Amino acid sequence: MDELDRLEREKEAILNACGSVAIEYLDPEFKVLWANQAAVDLYNAGSLEGLQGRHCHQVVRDLGEPCPGCNAVAALRAGTYHQSEVRRSDGRTFFVQSQPVFDRSSRIMGVVNADTDITDRTKSEKALRRSEEKYRMLVETINEAIFEVDAEGILTYISPGVERILGYRPETIIEQPFIEYVYAEDQQKLAERFVELAGGDTRALEYRIVNASGRPHWVETFSRPRFADDRFLGVVGVMTDIDQRKRLEGDAGRHKQLLEATLNSTADGIMATDREGRLLTWNHRFEEMWRLSAGQLRHMQASEDPATSIIGKLADAIAGGAPELFERLPEGVKQEIILRDGSVFEVVSLALSGEGLTAGQVWNFRDVTSAKQNEAALVRSEEKFSKLFDASPMWSELVSLEDGRFIEVNQAFQTISGFERDAVVGRLSTDIGLWPDVDARDQSVAHFKKHGRMDAFPCQFR
Repeated sequence: MDELDRLEREKEAILNACGSVAIEYLDPEFKVLWANQAAVDLYNAGSLEGLQGRHCHQVVRDLGEPCPGCNAVAALRAGTYHQSEVRRSDGRTFFVQSQPVFDRSSRIMGVVNADTDITDRTKSEKALRRSEEKYRMLVETINEAIFEVDAEGILTYISPGVERILGYRPETIIEQPFIEYVYAEDQQKLAERFVELAGGDTRALEYRIVNASGRPHWVETFSRPRFADDRFLGVVGVMTDIDQRKRLEGDAGRHKQLLEATLNSTADGIMATDREGRLLTWNHRFEEMWRLSAGQLRHMQASEDPATSIIGKLADAIAGGAPELFERLPEGVKQEIILRDGSVFEVVSLALSGEGLTAGQVWNFRDVTSAKQNEAALVRSEEKFSKLFDASPMWSELVSLEDGRFIEVNQAFQTISGFERDAVVGRLSTDIGLWPDVDARDQSVAHFKKHGRMDAFPCQFR
């Protein structure tokens, strides 16, 4: 179990290093009932208590009524899932998903909001949309299902997530004995677990449920008993789909293979170290980016000699050496490093925590060398164009075709026309009296639109 717990903590920290989704559960009056840590951080609430009981529109925009175009309002009115992109006053863009939560009478109990910060993606799309079509981000949905079972074992409520997990629509299984859907070999242990819950015991249980296709499907449920005046009323719990994990793991070794497969599917290099800086785990991309073999890394992992530490090895590869980077980099803050071979990496770290203590650090390295080279090439190209444009002996100008507003002029324009650049750029050609009349400009524009160029077209300027 210790090994499994460690792997779970590593996986949680690594997934957090890739970003987070802020989730809030609102009542029909849009008051915050529950929020995760990402939401607390997003709204600078300090703690969950800083959000609970407050209206979401007060938290987000300090308004006395729902925000215009509110995604949660649209979801509640339609009674269905709703999504939208929202640009907030601080300039950030969020992909917002809202899912109404229904009780067994199909009445709306509230709405779950999931906010994903897509600011960086949106900025990149706007910059590249002029020249090519961008790939669209695919947003994964959460698979958990919330359920309630009464003291007689009857399923009284289950959220729409059950359809994603087991293929059942909620209304087809509500008011049915829950145990009838449990795989026959697991019914006894679930019945025993139900008795334990009635006695106040709370812990997770893994078992199989027969899904809508008739196949046993592994789930994990964590349930808590409900009491009124010491009378057992039933349980409320969360069901998580673990079918794929159970089919792959089998034991701690197979569980580790799943984790490694997940890590190795990422485009970033990832490593985790303990509090003393000793290497815990890494992925294949990390090996490629830092040009270290698996054998070298395993040797560092097993060695107790500080001289062979992974931190020292990485610092040696950085231009100028930077061992302090791995000691002073603030958690969650991105920083660029340049390697001796000219590669540029973006690095971010998060604490690896367990049992309330910092157990180590997770490091995420992204190779941004190509992006930096493209940026430099674009700057060089713009500088080259600017020099050629300004050095041309011919009268040259960049003008908006629609309204004749000057964008740029070269030195020859200034010399021949007598107009200074600052007196021209940003103004209309008709405003500065360059054309004898508007008709002359209109004839020029019409010729350009028809032929796509101006070649030896006679123009008269004042």
